[in-house]
Amino acid sequence: MSKNFHETIPTIDFEEKQEENKSPLLLPNEAKVITIIYIRLNGKEIGISECVFFNENPGRWHIRHIEIIKDFRWKKYGYGKKLLEETCKRQWSKNPVTITLDPVSQDPNITKEELVKAYQSCGFIQTGPGTRMRRYPPQ
Repeated sequence: MSKNFHETIPTIDFEEKQEENKSPLLLPNEAKVITIIYIRLNGKEIGISECVFFNENPGRWHIRHIEIIKDFRWKKYGYGKKLLEETCKRQWSKNPVTITLDPVSQDPNITKEELVKAYQSCGFIQTGPGTRMRRYPPQ
């Protein structure tokens, strides 16, 4: 007996929450609220991003954390890319300014070079010798 066609198609959805920024290293121009976006696959949470606004001139969004749980990282389904794209889209809908991130891995099996390549495939660029990467809003 074959599975129902609709049972074989994965369902991806996102949820956004606003929470108090409880960072012990809160910078003077850092927003007091962070945006948290969850990605779910068939109702199961498989990843998260955290983004904060910096009120500079001009302002910018900074993705301070983005992660897909280990079992879904290297399956090449693009869940990380989907989460990153959704994060950018939602933040730009609030304020279309530059988004930055730092390619630092929490997983010893993922190198900085691999992260940089992955972020570049999503439109982020390195603009200097440091690790920070930027993505500009669509024109």
